[in-house]
Amino acid sequence: MKLKELLKELPYQCQKNIEEADITDIIYDSRKVQKGCLFVCLVGAKLDAHIYAKEALEKGAKAILAEQKIEEELYKNHIIIEVENTRKALAILSAAYFQYPAKQMTTIAITGTKGKTTTAYMTKAILEKAGKKVGIIGTIGAFYKDIKIETKNTTPESYELQKILRQMADENITHVVMEVSSQAFKTFRVEGMEFDYGLFTNISPDHIGEGEHKDFEEYLFYKSQLFQHCRIGILNQDDEKWKEVLKNHTCEEKTFGLMSKEIEGTTILKQIDKEVQLAVNEFGEGRTVYISGLPYSFENSRLLYRAILWSAHDENELHKWYSTNFNVEVHAYVKNGKYCVVNNTYEPQSTTVYKGDGTKFDVDLEANGILWYEI
Repeated sequence: MKLKELLKELPYQCQKNIEEADITDIIYDSRKVQKGCLFVCLVGAKLDAHIYAKEALEKGAKAILAEQKIEEELYKNHIIIEVENTRKALAILSAAYFQYPAKQMTTIAITGTKGKTTTAYMTKAILEKAGKKVGIIGTIGAFYKDIKIETKNTTPESYELQKILRQMADENITHVVMEVSSQAFKTFRVEGMEFDYGLFTNISPDHIGEGEHKDFEEYLFYKSQLFQHCRIGILNQDDEKWKEVLKNHTCEEKTFGLMSKEIEGTTILKQIDKEVQLAVNEFGEGRTVYISGLPYSFENSRLLYRAILWSAHDENELHKWYSTNFNVEVHAYVKNGKYCVVNNTYEPQSTTVYKGDGTKFDVDLEANGILWYEI
């Protein structure tokens, strides 16, 4: 790939002419340097890779990307590219090198202290049931189709992340669900990416200490960065810090919550203490949400429900599919030719289902039953 093309979205300085320079890969581990690569000097907590710049050139690196001055003699005969921050630059260059794979898929990023993994895998399962081809990246690793990729961090280093996304896009994955940690934003692993949906579950003091965050304020700040890196932000309004998480956001804001009366179009019909038995949302008569359990379970499931609606449905169709029984909901996935009828109670239910074409039929469901149909 032409080095000049790779650098086009990145402010930099270079004393050499790079018009005809080609690179074979981007490497940031000095042990993996290969002929023709661009070697990126990262500054870590324990090691500054600038000390390996000369060694990388001797091994055949085509160019060096640095944020500090290196040995003066190296500038005479080699391409030395200077940037403000090499970690941030690595993320931007990696996305360009792999030809911006995230733009070919619908991306859902989940952040929060608790519930990221659970919410991510629930989202993946429901999207797949709706006929989507889904990849997932998170604490357990990266998965798509029958392929598993081991990862060292919840959110991989930017080069590995973009490489995985490229592999997913090449396999025609349509949706990617990602756990995005506060460390990922602190170390610029997702710099330059704009997620389609950013989801916030909750926040509490955690990941504070040596090698993580110096205090809760810093932790909160990096959690909030997701909402400057997504198109639509979906936040848990019951978390007392949600407005601080949303501070300086650039995304469209959508919220959900257990007790809040500010949630437009949502009514809790039955609630015992903090256990919600039944809630109705704005998407047509009889479209309901049923969750029971601990408050955080409700929050994560409500978040999941909203994420699925916005990413999997054609909203123009939502009002056309509904049930006359408030205990039963109808989910239509028109583009995939499927719909389901869900009993959200522990008791058998009967209802009349209205379809998008105006026809209707009666159905009986077992407790917590779900029935799938072809449209």
